[in-house]
Amino acid sequence: MVNSISSNIFVQGLFVILSHPKGYWSQLVSEHSFCYEESICNPDVWPGICQTGVRQSPIALPGDRVETYQSNYLRFNEGYSSSVFYLQNDGHTISLTFSPNYTSAGRMAGFGLRVPYIFAKLHFHWGDFKEPDIGSEHSIYGQFYPMEMHLVHYSTFYDSLSQAIESGDPEGVAVVAVFLEPAEEGLGREAEEFNKIARQIKSLYPFKMYREVYDLIDLEPLLPKPGDGCYQYHGSLTTPDCSEVVLWTVSSTRVIPIDPADFKRFSKVKDSDDLPLRNNFRPLKKSLDRVVKHFRVM
Repeated sequence: MVNSISSNIFVQGLFVILSHPKGYWSQLVSEHSFCYEESICNPDVWPGICQTGVRQSPIALPGDRVETYQSNYLRFNEGYSSSVFYLQNDGHTISLTFSPNYTSAGRMAGFGLRVPYIFAKLHFHWGDFKEPDIGSEHSIYGQFYPMEMHLVHYSTFYDSLSQAIESGDPEGVAVVAVFLEPAEEGLGREAEEFNKIARQIKSLYPFKMYREVYDLIDLEPLLPKPGDGCYQYHGSLTTPDCSEVVLWTVSSTRVIPIDPADFKRFSKVKDSDDLPLRNNFRPLKKSLDRVVKHFRVM
């Protein structure tokens, strides 16, 4: 649990709007370098390894080469909560980080991970808000979901997320993928924490909007839990330059229910051309005989 914060330094919901904070923009891809729907910049024409790579993501799960393992642990420490967080509309997604430098006290360890990994940021992929079965990047037995959340981590072998990406290490980055869907019933702590992000979305509708939010947020309810099934495989970033440096862990048996009103808030987000940002998911890539490991969190 997170330690309580004295009222004289913590104000629920207080936020600050910043313009081009130092260090935050340095890792963002140029706003016009890629897109999802226009023919001149969509995934069909993303350059380099995006087209020629052999470990590209996302893929259809479970795939043809599945190895099943007994229950294994996947541990997350208490560093996935913070009294301040940063939200960004970069024209491609809405992202959250606990630090403008893409680092935190959050640590992940367990199945398939040689060393602990540091939580850097999370972001979302979604559809067009009309069809309930599109939006996620990965699919499970042919099923897509309205939204997919990626919790991006980097190996403690490296000093930063950017260094891990640039390393070429196939396990330099570890991403946990979680599916979300709007639901009228069964809303719990997961929906409460998601709401803390969603209720700030209105201020992020314009491209390049950035917000520093003073509000206690805890991502723990959104993380894989004991009993959850997960698939793990070696892949890539799902945006250019599509570096093949990611060990993916995709939660496959628990879909997080969120308030439909919170989900709908994402429909107003604008891209770099001031158009609605929708269908910001990369189509499935061929697994090319990759091994996919399945385990259940204990």
